[in-house]
Amino acid sequence: MTFSGLCTLLERDAVLDVGGFAADMTTEDIDLTWRLQLAGREVVYEPRALFGMQAPVTFRAWWRQRQRWARGLAQVLRRYTTSVFRPGNWRMWGIWSQCFFSLLWAHLFLFFGLFWIVAALLGHGPPGFSHALALAACIVLVAGVVQAFFGILVDVRSDPGIKRVIPWAAWFPLAYWLLSVLTVVRATIPGLVRRPRLSTWDLARAPGR
Repeated sequence: MTFSGLCTLLERDAVLDVGGFAADMTTEDIDLTWRLQLAGREVVYEPRALFGMQAPVTFRAWWRQRQRWARGLAQVLRRYTTSVFRPGNWRMWGIWSQCFFSLLWAHLFLFFGLFWIVAALLGHGPPGFSHALALAACIVLVAGVVQAFFGILVDVRSDPGIKRVIPWAAWFPLAYWLLSVLTVVRATIPGLVRRPRLSTWDLARAPGR
């Protein structure tokens, strides 16, 4: 759906042909990816390319990053939805659908979650609840915990201190989903309704970087 702005090899002429980087888009890498593909260019993944990155180290920095990503995706949907569904751009339909329905899912998740909480406070069972839904949620939660433990197993060689997070591994998927949903809901509407403008951002660096 997008190449990473951190590690990308671009053809100069291809970028210039589509107008270069868009300074008014919050996520310029998503924007450029979509424009290149709409222009008939290929975006491919090279698994042998290795690079390092600095992730947000505080909750505030993470929150701002995720809001920026969600707002940027909404801006891309606003700007290119008409172009995506023009004849000849059928390859983008799946990408557009995944992006659109992921944003829609986040809003519905929050809406029905709050609806069920209110229903429970009023003494009613959650409307629309089913055992199949509960089973699906349990499977996804267990899968997330297994994924977290495998990640710890892989990283413990280079970061022995990561073992300290094991007691929190079961809670991480749930907390991460809920916080991610909140960032999406917080940023999507402004991205859809406001006209994009010059966008800048800065990630706080770790000491010595």
